[in-house]
Amino acid sequence: MKKPKPFATEADLCKRFIASLPEGWVSYPETCSWDILLVRKADGLQIGIQAKLKLNTHVISQALEEHGRWSADRAGPDCRAVLVPWGEFGFELICKYIGVTIIHVKPESEFRSRLNPAFSPYLPSSEFGREDDWAEWAPAERHQLPDYIPDVVAGSPSPVQLTNWKIAALKIAVILEKRGYLLRSDFKHVGIDHRRWLPSGGGWLALDAGRYIKGRHFPQFPADYEKWRPEDPIGPLPLPEPTQEPLL
Repeated sequence: MKKPKPFATEADLCKRFIASLPEGWVSYPETCSWDILLVRKADGLQIGIQAKLKLNTHVISQALEEHGRWSADRAGPDCRAVLVPWGEFGFELICKYIGVTIIHVKPESEFRSRLNPAFSPYLPSSEFGREDDWAEWAPAERHQLPDYIPDVVAGSPSPVQLTNWKIAALKIAVILEKRGYLLRSDFKHVGIDHRRWLPSGGGWLALDAGRYIKGRHFPQFPADYEKWRPEDPIGPLPLPEPTQEPLL
């Protein structure tokens, strides 16, 4: 009789791991090309994780840096890991040599206690963690985290991701809704290219006395103003006297 799989899908594997995380860690699913980007709250240490139901060279390769010397100054996580079901073994020596940690996850049916956690090894700097379980890659800079934790399922195939562009577009849409118009300086402030929005571009906006108002084809972006507004230096959305801006 064929032994049942501990996890039906990679999404189930990731869900079990995320649900078992100890205090002090935040998971960003499907972020910066990782199935899970794990962040330690205390100091921002990042662990990039690729998940697979089978431990093989493909998933190990996914966890490595790409582009050779051209990636030397690219952003990356402090540690790199692959996430697999408990019982998937065979590459431990190779992964330890190249600095990739293998995280083995137990299914919910397995007994769990403080000394028998849902996954192994323990995360770095945890009470029972061992330093030699994790190799630090010392990236030139860490990944820039999104303003929001993406509302997607980690490990799902081709997930719809909340990109930096979408976050900036949401902010533009909220500013327009709250103030009633936009200025070019608003696009600079949130860090998004204004050209796609102009009447000469996609027609999302219309020109009105030197200001931009909602056009006929303006997308219906979801608005979540309060989540980013308190940290945003744009202030109370000033209402300056409109001035005619050059059209070219």
